[in-house]
Amino acid sequence: MYYQVKTEFIDIAPYLGNEFRRKVDSCCNWLTLELNIPLKGRVPEYIKHIQLYERFRGCFCDEMYYCLQSFSEINQIVKLKEYLSDNREKEFLETIKKSISGVAFKNKINKEGNDDARNFLFELSIASEIKKLGVDIDLSSRADIVFNNENVLVECKRVRSKNKLIARIKEAIEQSAEDVGDNGKLFVFVDVTEFFDDSKTIAVVNETDHPLAIAFLMSEAELREVFESKMEDVSRAFIRSHVEKIQNLCVGNVSGVVINYNAVGFHISAIKEEMVLGNIKYLVSNKELPDKNCFGGYFNGFKKFEI
Repeated sequence: MYYQVKTEFIDIAPYLGNEFRRKVDSCCNWLTLELNIPLKGRVPEYIKHIQLYERFRGCFCDEMYYCLQSFSEINQIVKLKEYLSDNREKEFLETIKKSISGVAFKNKINKEGNDDARNFLFELSIASEIKKLGVDIDLSSRADIVFNNENVLVECKRVRSKNKLIARIKEAIEQSAEDVGDNGKLFVFVDVTEFFDDSKTIAVVNETDHPLAIAFLMSEAELREVFESKMEDVSRAFIRSHVEKIQNLCVGNVSGVVINYNAVGFHISAIKEEMVLGNIKYLVSNKELPDKNCFGGYFNGFKKFEI
């Protein structure tokens, strides 16, 4: 098994000229002016909570949790604008319209509630990650993502119940059996973020409590280690317990299953206020790590993970 862990630090201090706020404004203009998609549902709710950040800054409380979730969720939509803005297919426009609808916050949805918007957003988020590498993809077919220059398909599933993980992976494989063909390759991407209660697992680093807060600021490398270790601690036991079952599904043209877990963190110091976006992916397969040409080198940063 292989894995890759990443952290991204986003300055969320509400100062004039904040780069992230400019990206949000640009994304909203793209949706409304270029794609003619009205901003209803989740996006206005996120913008409202982002604007409330000034009121709760400097402490971590329930209100700050919703602020951070708003930054995190809208950042996923911003990424779509950055890497998929040249798409104009009817199917893509329908998918992005669905992806920005729905209930704003995950903990407001009961376990059986409909949350299709995030299902579509996960599909588009994986597409944007791959498109970022310069890969020519097709989002208009029955499969979630098709590679125009490679005989590769990607199916994306977002699972909210641990008991349904294996069944949903099997479902993805069955859905793609006809499309992938005898000589093709299939990768199944599964998001398991909601297996873990982020209101309890969120990592917070507050350096302002230190009496010499200016003199002993943590380096970016130290911060990354803190947040990345937290993500690994939260997710690895579960992954280990399911590896064998998932590997048993990686036969024939099923090249691998990628388990995706997103986490949100908060870092505050005497000079910084940052949201931390964490992502860890586990590639489970019976095969060797895909070559550097697969997905434009998507798996190049993955490392061996000893079970």
